[in-house]
Amino acid sequence: MHLDRTARLNPPLHGPRVHLEPLRERHACALFPVLADPALYRWIDQGPPTSLERMREVYRVLEARQSPDGQETWLNWVLFARNHSGPLGYVQASVLADGRAWVAYVLGHAGSGHGYATEAVAAMLSHLFQRLGVHQAMASVEEANARSIALLARLGFSRALGDALQGHELTATEQLWLQAAPR
Repeated sequence: MHLDRTARLNPPLHGPRVHLEPLRERHACALFPVLADPALYRWIDQGPPTSLERMREVYRVLEARQSPDGQETWLNWVLFARNHSGPLGYVQASVLADGRAWVAYVLGHAGSGHGYATEAVAAMLSHLFQRLGVHQAMASVEEANARSIALLARLGFSRALGDALQGHELTATEQLWLQAAPR
C-alpha cells in the first residue's frame, strides 16, 4: 500500500486525554505485557498473545492495512494516555467495501475505568465517519459485558434487534450494537 494512502487511512488520532498511534510492529514489545493478561480476554473470542514473536508477526500483517483478499481495510491504533508512560491498549476498525465498519477495543487494567477507551473509540469513530465515509459502525459484545455495553451506549450505539440482526453470525450470548454516521 502506498505510504500516502496509509497515512490518510490510518493517521495518528487525538482525544482530550488520549493519543492514538497507528499500530506498527515496533509496538509489540510495549504492548505485549499489557495484552498478556488472561483476565482481559474474559469477553473476547481470542486469548492473550502466545509469544512476543507471534505478536510481531501479526502486527506485520496488520501494517498492510488491508485483508489479504483486499475486501477489508484494517485500521489499528495503539492507545496512549497523556498521564501514562506506556500504551494502555488498542482500538481497531475493519472497514468493509459497503461502507460499514466493525470496531473493537481492548484496554489493559492500568487504563481501565478512566474513560480512556471511550475517548479513543470516539476519536476513531470520528475519523471513520468524517474522513473515510463509513456510514455505520458495528460492534459485537457479550451480553454480560456491562462495561463495554455502557461504553457503546455512551457513544451513541444502539442494540440491534429483529431484522437488523439478519446476516450477522453471533453466538447465543453476543449482542450486536450499531451506530449510524451523524448527519
